[in-house]
Amino acid sequence: MLASPDHKNKTYELTASRAWSFEELASTLSELSGKPISHRQDPQVQNWIYGFLSKLDTSSTSLDLEQLIGGPVATLKESIQPFIAP
Repeated sequence: MLASPDHKNKTYELTASRAWSFEELASTLSELSGKPISHRQDPQVQNWIYGFLSKLDTSSTSLDLEQLIGGPVATLKESIQPFIAP
């Protein structure tokens, strides 16, 4: 599909169509796992994952991916659910 001339020299933002927050992520993880999970920032905790996560732009949205695949993208919950053991 992207090899067609219509897409030449075009830039697509392949992001979620809806913004999400880390609080929403914690709430979704709690719902799916059945365990209380909260998000809190602790500057005393030093771990590579916090540096990585802090650089994620969860507020940037675009409908480009939905238009390219011809339908809605998975929600945050739908994206996480396969990784949570029942």
